[in-house]
Amino acid sequence: MDDLPVPVFQPPPLGGVSAILQWWATCTGATDIAGLPEAVLGENLVVIHDPKESASPVSAAVTGLLTGRDAPSTTTSFMGLDGYLDHELWMAQCAATRDEMGRLREFRGDPTAMQAAAGRDFSDLVDQLASVRAGTAHLIDGANAAGAALLAYEVNPEMLAISRPLQSGETAVDAIAWEYLRIAPILPIRSNLASGELAPSAAGLINNLIAVAKAG
Repeated sequence: MDDLPVPVFQPPPLGGVSAILQWWATCTGATDIAGLPEAVLGENLVVIHDPKESASPVSAAVTGLLTGRDAPSTTTSFMGLDGYLDHELWMAQCAATRDEMGRLREFRGDPTAMQAAAGRDFSDLVDQLASVRAGTAHLIDGANAAGAALLAYEVNPEMLAISRPLQSGETAVDAIAWEYLRIAPILPIRSNLASGELAPSAAGLINNLIAVAKAG
């Protein structure tokens, strides 16, 4: 007897947002529109972020090492209260990133060793992102989580299928990470809210798309 064909999810013709439903089906194991579950934050939709929000030199260094960029490329420009670029702050951040790149460079070919050397907070983000659970999707928010996603992909490439940026982000690390991993944000916006504050909007978008698809 011939093997039965494996059901493959066919997204509805909703333009560019169809990719979101395709991703959601992949994460949740749905094989048709009727089987798409509601997105529930904290259950099947988990937000991974660094509560400290600001990009760390470690995250910028890991991003540079894994994508072949130098320290200036991964350092975000900072605006002072006067509306002008804060060159002194940028130079200090760039120097700190360069130092971290020098410290971590020897581990470039060993993701596990790089994770261990990166420090506890960053390593915890990598562990969360590299963990793949059936029926669960990851939303990634903030520059430190973006850098951790690059290393998590080296540790466990399967994490990419269930991961998406919550938003585009405002830092150089965000931009480089999402370009390198070739994954698009659920919300195509840039904001300085990088601790999951926009997650309800992302969940609402997913659920609205599910409702539209099921109604059609």
